[in-house]
Amino acid sequence: MDTVHGGLCPRAVRPSDSVRIAAAETLVRYGDATDQSAGLAALKECAVAATPSGSVRIAAMNAIDALGAEGWPLVEFVREMPAAPNSLRSDYLERLRKHFLDNHPSNEAP
Repeated sequence: MDTVHGGLCPRAVRPSDSVRIAAAETLVRYGDATDQSAGLAALKECAVAATPSGSVRIAAMNAIDALGAEGWPLVEFVREMPAAPNSLRSDYLERLRKHFLDNHPSNEAP
């Protein structure tokens, strides 16, 4: 992991959103607590990015959803996440949010 780690950390702050999201997801999955925190922060930023097509927000939310339990520290953020601007993709983003929240343990029957 040390070799991979050295290459991922700088990529989690690079300007290319797709690279940043992939690096952040990998840091959350395989990094230590500090890496995981940095990865989740990067995904949060991308999940509210103001891009005309909404593609960055969708990619970030896909990554958060794919993380499953590793993404659960972001559950409050996802609950409060601002709605996407009207676009053809805003419905998809809302479905991603719902899927993530529906799978959170707080929704399980006691």
